[in-house]
Amino acid sequence: AQVLDEPLPAKSLRGDGAQFSKGEIVLTRLPLSTVVRYDLPARPRMLNWSRDGSLLACACYSYAPLVIASDGYMQEVQIAHGVQATSLCWSPKGHELAISMQGEIHFWDTSAQEALPLVVKSNQRALEGLDWSSQGQLALWVEDQVRIYMLSSSVLSKPRPPAPQLLSTEAMRCGNAGTLRWSPDGTLLALGASNGAVVCWNIAQQTPAWQIAPPGQKVTSLAWSPDGSLLVVA
Repeated sequence: AQVLDEPLPAKSLRGDGAQFSKGEIVLTRLPLSTVVRYDLPARPRMLNWSRDGSLLACACYSYAPLVIASDGYMQEVQIAHGVQATSLCWSPKGHELAISMQGEIHFWDTSAQEALPLVVKSNQRALEGLDWSSQGQLALWVEDQVRIYMLSSSVLSKPRPPAPQLLSTEAMRCGNAGTLRWSPDGTLLALGASNGAVVCWNIAQQTPAWQIAPPGQKVTSLAWSPDGSLLVVA
């Protein structure tokens, strides 16, 4: 039988004579001296680096999430329903990992290798919009609103979260993991929707800092530059 979920073959790079529209950036190959490969027990669904780059979290298809250290050591995240994880993100200091699955957000202590008491629950089964800011704010995109929880170490030790701050997304809906992203300083929150709209929220003022008109194409991922001056939209 034909495997339908394997990656498509890589497309050839554009030739030197290719024409680019105004504003496009032509990317060159990265000058990598070595490439490190790790064999995973299952196909990866989402990858997320810790802020210091020392740990890589991986959500897998039909397999428990993994935490991979720089020396290649892999740690399985042993939490209930972990094989159904859809999204994950690191705490500001990189000691805890938030993992979404089956309408719940669970938290994993990478040092103690155990689940923390806190569980954030939602009535939506698949929670894909998830990100933890450098200021300790966990943003969760649920249907037509974004919930922002202020999570400290003491909150993680309790079974229930505090009341969240709510932001209305109106007609925007989350259609993919990786489409809710805090800026590096934690002051701006970017959202990319399934209808192609992209909005950047200024959390202090609770108003959109800027907005891109919907082009009618699904946003599949967002990424900030390290200094927060650029936002890449796929």
